[in-house]
Amino acid sequence: MRSKIHPTRISRLIASIATLAATLVPGLALAVSLGTGFTYQGRLQDNGQPANGTYDFVFTIYDTSGGDVPLVSGVLSDDVVVANGVFTVVVDFGLDVFNGDERWLGVSVRPGAETGDVTPLLPRHRLTAAPYALLAKRAATADVATKANDVAWASIKSIPVGPGIAIGAGNQLAVSYAGNGLAATAARSDHDHFGQGWLGAINGPGLLVQNTAANGVGLLGRNDAGTGFTPAAGTGVLGDSAADAGVTGFSSTGTGVLGRVFNGSANNDGIRGENASTAGRGTSGYATAATGVAIGVWGQSDSSGGVGVRGFASAATGTTYGGYFSNIAPGGAALYAAADKSGVASFNISNRNNTANALEVRTDGTGLAAKFTAGASTNKVPAVQVVHLGEGDGIAATAGGAGNAGNFKLLTDSGDNAAVNATGFGSARALQAASTSGEALRATSAGTAIVADGSGGTALSIEGGAFRVKGAGVGSGTAVFIHECTSDNTPPAAGNAITFINHPMCNGNPNAILFVTPRMANDTLNFVSTYEDLAIFYSTSQKKWALMNTSYLDELGDFDVGNRFNVMVVLP
Repeated sequence: MRSKIHPTRISRLIASIATLAATLVPGLALAVSLGTGFTYQGRLQDNGQPANGTYDFVFTIYDTSGGDVPLVSGVLSDDVVVANGVFTVVVDFGLDVFNGDERWLGVSVRPGAETGDVTPLLPRHRLTAAPYALLAKRAATADVATKANDVAWASIKSIPVGPGIAIGAGNQLAVSYAGNGLAATAARSDHDHFGQGWLGAINGPGLLVQNTAANGVGLLGRNDAGTGFTPAAGTGVLGDSAADAGVTGFSSTGTGVLGRVFNGSANNDGIRGENASTAGRGTSGYATAATGVAIGVWGQSDSSGGVGVRGFASAATGTTYGGYFSNIAPGGAALYAAADKSGVASFNISNRNNTANALEVRTDGTGLAAKFTAGASTNKVPAVQVVHLGEGDGIAATAGGAGNAGNFKLLTDSGDNAAVNATGFGSARALQAASTSGEALRATSAGTAIVADGSGGTALSIEGGAFRVKGAGVGSGTAVFIHECTSDNTPPAAGNAITFINHPMCNGNPNAILFVTPRMANDTLNFVSTYEDLAIFYSTSQKKWALMNTSYLDELGDFDVGNRFNVMVVLP
């Protein structure tokens, strides 16, 4: 539905009537201040007939008759009653839009029952000046004004004052400086802000103190009464925040936050962080650089007996850690220790409680709990060296699951190097392995698994048990195995008195040393009468070692299929 409006600009007439009415009313005791709105009356036609009912009007201020950008828009007069086409509304655009420049009024309308777009009524109406103003609430100057009772102090931009201006007792004077405030000062002789506070909302510093001197201090807080560190008492500077950081320090080249203690003997903290959260951090260091050798926390001590970084867990129960390090980079390390000077230990672990472990290394994944690597060096520097000065074990390895307590592996074939090299001094043992039920020591190598050098003493001593080769059995490839007589290795052409031993450790090696014992069956030697009946020799034609039942020479017996012998091969 389109509507037509014939606005009648009668604001000056209405103002005159309002003034006349106020003059004629007797006994008017209280004066009411005029607002910033003005009365607008017009005539509205709907399809050529005077409109009746309620309509919504939207008033807009422009600075041209045809521009699209309004100065003030959206002043809505909702459900205005229109009777016989006539309506009256009060429109309020405030003071700021009327600064003496030309203004145009735009009017749009829609039926009151609708909520859609409004229809603009053209053309716009030019706002003209009143021929005489009884009261000017906005003026560039007021040379003949005698009072401004209804004007707030905030609306007065400036007042030229001279010497001798005084403010009554109990009044306050607020001074606002533009820029950085260095051009002027305002202070009382007893100027003092001690114990005062400021409250406000700003997306910036609540308090800015700037010192441009090279050796100056931006803000110094000092408390000379308290002792120690408490959340509120005895603190030089206290920062408190309910959301982000309580205290934040910034520096482009220096130190963001510096804490310093001048007492040379007291056990004080230069910087201390406390956190009452069950999952919080007392002090946190964070290096945000994505590349480079950035350090989150740096500790340094200049004392000859000092510690750069120290962690202490004070809880008497639970699983606690004095220091905890973690890493998520595949090629990184949770803890890296490096010595920058010759003769200095990279990593030193000391245990002052002789009932606990000085070092515990654990892994819950598929990787190694600890890895020690000696860099490329021709000086044969050990990756790990354990020196024990007491009566216990230098290294104690315990396996609680199906794995090995200790696993040492040599990755390169470099002559006489070994995965484990144990050296004993004097009469002490170089290597001792003990087990209550399983294996005390296992060595695996494609070459020599164990090399024992006694150098005049005992190279290998087995105490409290037997020497056992795991996996030894009939025809096994181990150094200890069981030889069983078969129709293939015990030929009838020899009268079944010779059986050939087929084993990779001694085949083709006439210098091998073989220890052979008959293997008993049902507690009887059912194939030879005595040990003197068994001989061992190397067959050059077969290139194998062989056993002979010498009782065959006396026609007393031979080998039967199924006879077995225990054999141990030693290579010189």
